[in-house]
Amino acid sequence: MNHLYETTKYIVENVLPFGSWLSIISFASTATIRANLTQVESDATRQTIVSRLPSSADGSTCIPCGLDKALQVSV
Repeated sequence: MNHLYETTKYIVENVLPFGSWLSIISFASTATIRANLTQVESDATRQTIVSRLPSSADGSTCIPCGLDKALQVSV
């Protein structure tokens, strides 16, 4: 999980171009919106997104729950 977190953090901080839109959904047996759809406009925005990344896993993978929650994301 730590490798996944570090890789995702690197992508958010260094790879996503300014102007990109990103949302964070975590899912296990249920899904949660951790960050609504956010435009990457500054390094401060990047850090806000990184602060909402999950750092642990519960073990379940309800992918349909994650997809359903992703459809509920708003700006």
